[in-house]
Amino acid sequence: MAHDQHSTLGEGLLTGFLGGLIVELCYLALGAGRGSLVYLVIHFGWFCLFGIGLAALVHQAIRNPAFRMGIWLYLVIGTVFWFALSYMLVGVTRQIVPWWTTLTGTILGVAFMGFLLTRRHPALRATPAPLGDEVRSPPHPPRA
Repeated sequence: MAHDQHSTLGEGLLTGFLGGLIVELCYLALGAGRGSLVYLVIHFGWFCLFGIGLAALVHQAIRNPAFRMGIWLYLVIGTVFWFALSYMLVGVTRQIVPWWTTLTGTILGVAFMGFLLTRRHPALRATPAPLGDEVRSPPHPPRA
């Protein structure tokens, strides 16, 4: 599929929804599926917003390889943010979803989102320069 046919919004919503679904399935498998409807709405809302941002970065990285490092940073920072927010809300939610299931589910969901976008955009995988090698460093001055 040509890159021009990808919609950032549509692809981001789909990716975020599927990532959120993976997390929910993980919660069910780990026995933490007794959560409230409010948590479910916040959870899917966050993952859809996260997916839109991730899809936008992937589309930028295809055009400009310097954005590839931004994808990794976005994945790590987004995962840590969601986990930290969930961990802070454990007391408020009366531990509906324990922190360890949140960590496991979030890592699986975000990894699936990254895998899905990598599979949908082969040009992202085919970039010839290694990660971090997109920018040439300036020459070092000669030693005195």
